[in-house]
Amino acid sequence: MSHCTILHVASHEINVGDGALIGGIRQAIREIAGFVPRYRPMEMTDFPARSGEVSPESLDAASADLILVGGGGSIDGRPSHSRSGMAFPLSGDEVRRLRTPLAYVALGVNMLPGERLHHSDRLADVLRACRDRGIPFSVRNDGSLARLRDAVGDAADAVVEVPDPGFFVEVDTDHVIPSMSGHRPTVLVQVAGDHLDKRLGSKPHNGSRATNRWSWRRIRRSDTIDQFLADLAELVQWLVVELDAEVLLAPHTLRDVPVAGQLVARLQPGVCRRRVRVLGIAHAAHAPQYFAAYAKADLVVGMRGHSVICAVGLRRPCVALATHAKVTGFMQSCALGDWSISPSPDWFDRVRLACRQLVDSPETQLTVRDRATAGFRDRFVHFMRQCWSVRRRGATSLSVSEPMVKECKP
Repeated sequence: MSHCTILHVASHEINVGDGALIGGIRQAIREIAGFVPRYRPMEMTDFPARSGEVSPESLDAASADLILVGGGGSIDGRPSHSRSGMAFPLSGDEVRRLRTPLAYVALGVNMLPGERLHHSDRLADVLRACRDRGIPFSVRNDGSLARLRDAVGDAADAVVEVPDPGFFVEVDTDHVIPSMSGHRPTVLVQVAGDHLDKRLGSKPHNGSRATNRWSWRRIRRSDTIDQFLADLAELVQWLVVELDAEVLLAPHTLRDVPVAGQLVARLQPGVCRRRVRVLGIAHAAHAPQYFAAYAKADLVVGMRGHSVICAVGLRRPCVALATHAKVTGFMQSCALGDWSISPSPDWFDRVRLACRQLVDSPETQLTVRDRATAGFRDRFVHFMRQCWSVRRRGATSLSVSEPMVKECKP
């Protein structure tokens, strides 16, 4: 019987979008290996409080055959990431001392508008250690590589860009979505509830200056959020009344729930009762059931990264509410920039126009999507084969300076 133990460092608990990413990674490993390894989860969100417990010695003592870091953005610029410049706290020197094979898969450089990357020198040293030891390191195709190069320069030269694993999310096609009545069209609307002031209080990601109601430099941030929610409520009502749609609000995290509630409170009661429902919060492990709702939707209007990534991956027409550079970057990587809409004076007019176009003629977008993403799976599987070969190749008696390889019996 084939076996291998993988220590999987990821965000396993808080965001169902991260669950889609984790599932995409494990799906590729299953296909490459021909069996399902044993996974030992290590929660990435615990590291700010417990990073002192993570060391080369403690990781080596875990007796894993491979450490995979990937499933959550990780490179988010927080000042607390003082050892490595990212959520996984292993510094460059510690990476050089580690004896267990290691790979970084599809990390995201995820600073919000107005934030900067702290400890970029520490991150650059991690990247150099990975380069010198032959440790695979990849970032996702959402503009992360360009942002990383801006932060660390040529230390990122060996970093590979791969399609986000969430693009390959597997769904449970037999799962019944209690919130769906079967009415067509069904439009899924996903709104991020965290850091709305930063998401909305920035210049548009198309490079033009913010000289409108969305600039927090001109008005109070609370007014910006209120206007955003008012516009969203108007959009939902328009979808119901003008497109005869059923609207499903899709929170990915608990932080999204209050925003969904505020949006519902702004709707006309008759519209809300008839055609608006809310998906429940799913544990990341149940991403296949949660994203079954995406697969059954006729249109997705998404704000979070994995709302857009999973929609495009599942070949569902998608309008991106591009309040974060990673959303813009992903849509551009799929040649779908025309349907990525950043804050501007005509923001929701453009969203409505795009929604009507995609409900009436979904192939307008899907043809472009199919052509631009045709090589995504091959690119991702190629990188994952490198990660798997690190685990399979070489001897167990490594010196610290040797490339990181280790034998694992099939």
